[in-house]
Amino acid sequence: MAWYGKTKTGKDIVLLNPSEKAGRYAHQLRTGYVAETGEVLSATHRAHNVGYLKARSDNAKAYCANKGIKSKAKPYYGKKKSSRSNSGGVYLLPY
Repeated sequence: MAWYGKTKTGKDIVLLNPSEKAGRYAHQLRTGYVAETGEVLSATHRAHNVGYLKARSDNAKAYCANKGIKSKAKPYYGKKKSSRSNSGGVYLLPY
């Protein structure tokens, strides 16, 4: 559950729990921009978001390995490239 509050200066802030933060980061990676501000997602922010999601996936896999249960974490392979392009008949592979 997110926590909504104000700072001492009166600025509104939202503190998200880890699953909500992961959902927000995944949405930003899918769309390529920050929904709250409308800014294009920079390479630095994109790298941070991917790292955060990867760390959550790694932690889930380690937890499942320690408990002896099957991991449900799905790997993130990044944005898939289109197999169709206008590059003179040269097609990009989907990986």
